[in-house]
Amino acid sequence: MYKALVSLSAVAASVAVAADPVPTWTMKPVQSIQARVQAFPPSYDAGPGHNTFVADFVKDAVTFQDKYRVSMDTVNTASVEGALMYLQAEGIDYAVNKPCYRKNNMSYIWFYNITIVQPTYMLAEFQDTQMPEYGPFVAMDNGICTPISAAVPVPAECKEIDGLDNFPKLGPFVGGEPRKDDPRAPYDENIWFSYPNSCYLSPFGGKSEACRKTQTGGLCPRGTKPDGIKCTYAFEVIGFVAIDDLVGITSMPFGTSGRTYSGFVEFCKDNKVEFDSRNLTSMIPFWRDPFNRTANQARSTALINYYNQVAKQPNSYMQPLPTLKELTDNNPPCYLNSKKCYDAAFGCRRVLLAQVCQVCTTDGTGCVKKPANAEPFPDLPKAERKVPQELLVTNTTGAFGKNATPSPAAPGSPSSIAGKSSAAVGSNNGRWGLVVAMASVVAAMLV
Repeated sequence: MYKALVSLSAVAASVAVAADPVPTWTMKPVQSIQARVQAFPPSYDAGPGHNTFVADFVKDAVTFQDKYRVSMDTVNTASVEGALMYLQAEGIDYAVNKPCYRKNNMSYIWFYNITIVQPTYMLAEFQDTQMPEYGPFVAMDNGICTPISAAVPVPAECKEIDGLDNFPKLGPFVGGEPRKDDPRAPYDENIWFSYPNSCYLSPFGGKSEACRKTQTGGLCPRGTKPDGIKCTYAFEVIGFVAIDDLVGITSMPFGTSGRTYSGFVEFCKDNKVEFDSRNLTSMIPFWRDPFNRTANQARSTALINYYNQVAKQPNSYMQPLPTLKELTDNNPPCYLNSKKCYDAAFGCRRVLLAQVCQVCTTDGTGCVKKPANAEPFPDLPKAERKVPQELLVTNTTGAFGKNATPSPAAPGSPSSIAGKSSAAVGSNNGRWGLVVAMASVVAAMLV
């Protein structure tokens, strides 16, 4: 296996020879509110010029800049609804997790205010086939592009960041796709995103400065606005909620002790059940009716309302969420950034706090068509490549993957309970086994 990995990494290290000219057109910035499930709370840094939440879960992140960067250092996020879906689908089911332990110790949901400007070459390549304004989604775990297999240690989407192995050099694009049909937790508004940063083939704890200069990333220095050329995304962590508080565990009385449960572990060790797909009547009220899309939407609304309630408490450092109207009014109409929306007969509308563009099929509320006198959508140049079109996307899941998302299995069936697992929206302390071993070898070869 080692020889195979060395060979593959050597191939991946070969960068496309030709340098493409810098495009003259760039997309308009888009503001998006997203979320991510974490094992730890963020810490608030009140230092001079800081005044923001940062991450403390990586040992070698010592300075403010290090801790700020960790929060979006080659990670996956989700729409607010998608973060809750991930927690419900993978984190809490007693049927698949070890006793009194949420997967990856899921304990908090962080909220992000993100500004995105995609690389023009990515939009040129994928504007007809992917979600408007986004490239293909790619799983990212422990700070790396997750290897697909021993034979595919570097996903095509990550080779395209820097033009490795004769793939087109598209830049560090943000990926995104809807995943509304997971049978374990069907959320209609579940969107997952991928954010590649520098040294994207080395895990947390193994990212050197030399590697960061070799493998470029999309994160802007704090205070710098993305332009799609020098950097593609900027962010602030605006707040968080504790999952135990959200679902009501810390409000439940602990027997006759005269107090409430301190958290999930104490609750579970008292033989109480948060969620068990084998017995849907045993779970706590927050999670009831888990396979009902309407109930899941109500849970999403409850999360948003609870976040705002916490954020508005006196002396809180958290920022309340903007309204959908505020976000939509501040963001550009979709037809300015997306040819798919420019060409759509009924236009597109921005939806969710994530502000993704949805192609309208009727002349409905929020749908915005291009004006009759609109300038033609620019003919975006494509980056040079020497690989076939069908190799440009490795992702095989989700709405825009090579394979369509399978039809939902019946609730309670083996496939609905133990469907394909992904740490895509918040793992930061799992054990990776072969995946990390493969990634570490490949990263070492590429630096």
